Amino acid sequence: KRALMLTAATIALLSGPAYAAADNTKPLKTSTSGNIDIETTNDLNIPSSSTAATVPAIEIDSGTFSKPATVTVGDSATVTFSGTPSAIGIQADGGKVGEMVISGTVNLTGTGTDKTGILIGNQEASTSAVFHGIVDKIDNPNSSDPTAVAIRSGGIVEVQGDGSFGIHLQSGASLNGDMVINGQASATTSDT
Repeated sequence: KRALMLTAATIALLSGPAYAAADNTKPLKTSTSGNIDIETTNDLNIPSSSTAATVPAIEIDSGTFSKPATVTVGDSATVTFSGTPSAIGIQADGGKVGEMVISGTVNLTGTGTDKTGILIGNQEASTSAVFHGIVDKIDNPNSSDPTAVAIRSGGIVEVQGDGSFGIHLQSGASLNGDMVINGQASATTSDT
């Protein structure tokens, strides 16, 4: 009986989301956090800074064809990296395989310029590689093409600042996958 209870407890423990950190103020990488699932109980809030950002809030820096990496921002969940110049919400590195699904909000508003909500490719311009999406029959049901980005109805990628992008394909990078946008992706100018 004890073995059965221990097995059930172990299964319950291991079946939770891949990301469940106590400190929701530090940037995340799939190479160290596994698949990242942001829900309302663990919103990600990177503190604002007047110093230009050097790392994205979330980075897909792992993922292969046999084990793709995924980032999910669930309904009513928020990834916030506001008030910071050069901030990046989610970055999908070239040479990796995965998908980002946004049902909640990626918020890069406030002061600062040159921000990017979703970046496909590495920040280093010298890096040229392909980011590969995965087959997604939920967000792209009529296609066997891979899907790299899915912004679901109600999902929002909101960026504010001169020289900023909602979604940006880094120079020299390539994308093998669809972008399915049923929500909003917007970039507005800085407050004056």
